[in-house]
Amino acid sequence: MSDYPSDRRQALKRAAAGVCGVAMLLLAGEVRAEPGVTDKSIKVGILGSLSGPLAVFGTGNLAGATIAFEEANAAGGVNGRKIEWVSLDDESSPPKGIAAYKKLVDQDQVFAVYGPAASAVGQALVPTFKLSKTPTFISVFSTPAVTEPPIPMVFRTGPMRRRTC
Repeated sequence: MSDYPSDRRQALKRAAAGVCGVAMLLLAGEVRAEPGVTDKSIKVGILGSLSGPLAVFGTGNLAGATIAFEEANAAGGVNGRKIEWVSLDDESSPPKGIAAYKKLVDQDQVFAVYGPAASAVGQALVPTFKLSKTPTFISVFSTPAVTEPPIPMVFRTGPMRRRTC
């Protein structure tokens, strides 16, 4: 049996590294005007339940992303660009999650969003995800409703564990 907290920590770091990987692929060619991308930085939004009943998931996502982004920056960033991040708390509330996601994309002009962490928030965001052109990375959802069927620009980076009823 595996050590779940350690496995989860590694999965969160891999998910955040996935954000870096997509950024590298999209920026490998010539620089083009992408939201959240400058010659020196890439801005990523982190959306999660940092308070409320599901805070254990959001705070874990924020910690994993922070570690991965700090490691990427220490290694020179992504194609020489440092990763900047802004985190917003959805308070474990679907309406607040929708508002926060829209703020990250429309006002903060992030290149990608990492999160949300809570299934209920993510499920409420499905109509918004379907309209968005912003890469969004989901790591710890227990519901398949957000990624099955696939939504363009939404990527599940964590495991979908088998559930029994």
